[in-house]
Amino acid sequence: LNALRFNAAIKAAFADPVTGVGNKVHMMGDLEREIDLAKRHNQALSVLMIEVDSLCKSASKALLKQSKLATTDLAQRIVKLSRITDGVYRCESGTFMAILSNTDRAGAHVMAKRISARAHDLVLVADQQDVQQLTLSVGMAVLTGTDSRTSLSDRAAQALDNADNE
Repeated sequence: LNALRFNAAIKAAFADPVTGVGNKVHMMGDLEREIDLAKRHNQALSVLMIEVDSLCKSASKALLKQSKLATTDLAQRIVKLSRITDGVYRCESGTFMAILSNTDRAGAHVMAKRISARAHDLVLVADQQDVQQLTLSVGMAVLTGTDSRTSLSDRAAQALDNADNE
């Protein structure tokens, strides 16, 4: 019984409680490992930062609950579109990172388009009325020989900011 509780606690420590995908702590550790592997084996590595642009920030309890459901739905869509070797993590409220092992710029671009296309029907609904269509922005960064986990994630975040401003 204690072993089962310990195992559940370990899993909970690395998972986002709302979406079930990896949390930020898990992401940073995995990103470090993936960078090391990509450099060692001279393979491509890309990261996508995905943000829900229009997620309602209303204080309404009904909208807050629906926002969580929409965020969870988006996370599961990203997971389904990803390969089993890719990692999906929740960074902040409406922001996710996908770590795409052995994926160059062209492959990451295809993945970004797939995610955007699969999110076009996400709508935030409260009281049986369509409240707001959810839209996404995606930023992409590809590993360079001098990247660290901080520089790679910072470049992906900057690309996301640039996409937000377009």
